[in-house]
Amino acid sequence: MQRTRDNNRGTAHEEWKAARQKEIDAENAARAGAQTAAEAADPILSFQKVSDAEAQAALETIRTGYIPDSMLPGVERMNGRVIANENAAIQNFKYFADTTPSFQLWMGYPLLNAAERSDLAPIASNYTALHNLMLVYSAYPDEPAQVAASASAVEEPAQQVLTPSQQAERNYIKRRTDLVVHDPVTGRNFTEFDLEHEVDSKTELRLRRLMEGRIGNERYTEFLNIKDWQAKQQAETAAKAAAEEMQQHREEN
Repeated sequence: MQRTRDNNRGTAHEEWKAARQKEIDAENAARAGAQTAAEAADPILSFQKVSDAEAQAALETIRTGYIPDSMLPGVERMNGRVIANENAAIQNFKYFADTTPSFQLWMGYPLLNAAERSDLAPIASNYTALHNLMLVYSAYPDEPAQVAASASAVEEPAQQVLTPSQQAERNYIKRRTDLVVHDPVTGRNFTEFDLEHEVDSKTELRLRRLMEGRIGNERYTEFLNIKDWQAKQQAETAAKAAAEEMQQHREEN
């Protein structure tokens, strides 16, 4: 056994290994040459290889970078402008989501993230163009897994399993898009985000009481009547003060 190991480590063995490696290298070079020749002879195969590379580059751009006009022709960019009416922007997104059958809630965060990276104006037509582009390139992540309903839990329907980040994304979209209260005073609808960031504390308290049913029917009608009476009193007081000031000015002159 010792002699066999010594023979395998001898000069003859090393020469055989070197010769065998040359044969392997020659075989690999021949295969590579044959593949290159096949691609050159078959323009479809060559085109497919180039197309695959371009598609992969486009996919990376959609997922992580700024999407140029060549991929999204006709879209409107913000170009340094500031959103003056955020509620209108939210309604635009909600309209797009409600009128686009292929859009699902779990697509919301990737779509909004890509729109922000690409400086797209928050209008429905932009969301539609970007959504269709992401579908063409399969740029959306995989749909979150569903929990299968078990035979022992018939009373509870299967629920979607969300990661903490996905749940935060869903809550974020819900707070910005779901209308939670209608204000009869102004005729405006409000989302949870509006109540937290756009109205003063007194208005928020009034609207939340309305949501909870603590203001309604006769009580709320009485509230509106009181507000009308207060406005009338303020107008009369202001008119009286203006008349007195004018009379005093006349007497001084």
